[in-house]
Amino acid sequence: MIKTHMGRRATMTYEQIRRDAEIRTYIERADASLCALGYTEHNQAHVCRVAEEAGRILSCLGYPERDVELAKIAGYIHDIGNVIN
Repeated sequence: MIKTHMGRRATMTYEQIRRDAEIRTYIERADASLCALGYTEHNQAHVCRVAEEAGRILSCLGYPERDVELAKIAGYIHDIGNVIN
């Protein structure tokens, strides 16, 4: 959660994360890092597939919508740690 200008907390959504330029840059850098190590397909299309599949699985299992949203966010950002590896 992030704080808004009124001191209230705002919940980040998968769509907000997807549109965030800084996060997209991290994903691009992670893809380049993994490519240098010989891995392929860790680009924008990959993280979107992972995010959508994670959300679909939790949704099919009957999890609450916020849990589905968090699974999508986690799927989307799961490769970012590879930038610092």
